[in-house]
Amino acid sequence: MKEASMRRTLLHARPLIYFLILALLSLSLPRRPAEANLVGTESAITLDRDAAADRARVHTFLDRPDVQAQLNSYGISVEETRARVDSLTDDEVALIAGKLDGLPAGGAYEGAAALLLVAIAVAVLVLIGVGVGLWHLGKWTVKKLSNAP
Repeated sequence: MKEASMRRTLLHARPLIYFLILALLSLSLPRRPAEANLVGTESAITLDRDAAADRARVHTFLDRPDVQAQLNSYGISVEETRARVDSLTDDEVALIAGKLDGLPAGGAYEGAAALLLVAIAVAVLVLIGVGVGLWHLGKWTVKKLSNAP
């Protein structure tokens, strides 16, 4: 009886044993060491940007109705803004386009509401799990007591 149980356990454990052997053998394979070098500020800032693409992105940003409304509220016309963007150097346009990448897409972040929703969902799942566990425990207890001599 015990021998059959051990063979069945070994049969199920065999793929895990092979995996562990392969994992340990892979540790002995030669690897190239990691290298770290200093990166200059200029090379980190300039990421091979395309000046025409950056200008197009800024113009696309200026085409948005909410941006045009905000510019009009400041008393600046869209044509005047386009002319100013066209007179900027490539580096200045790249700086503005880079700042556009950092803007939030979609407005204000509702982190508190999302966190509250996740907390409520977790609490409900925990309560369901506890309820199911208690139900099974009660069922098991009744079964044990009914089978007692």
